[in-house]
Amino acid sequence: MKRCLFVDDSSVIRKVAKRILGGSDIIVVEASTGVEATEICADGMPDVIVIDGGLTDVQAV
Repeated sequence: MKRCLFVDDSSVIRKVAKRILGGSDIIVVEASTGVEATEICADGMPDVIVIDGGLTDVQAV
């Protein structure tokens, strides 16, 4: 199974994304901040990361 890290400060958006992506063979891991996402990645990089470009605690590329 593939892992997707979805990073967004909106719990509603994370919930919708998890519902859409979780229906396939994808494990969706959620983070609400860039710091939390960094900690998750330190434990093992996901196959794909979707990040909200408007997060205030990190700069997205």
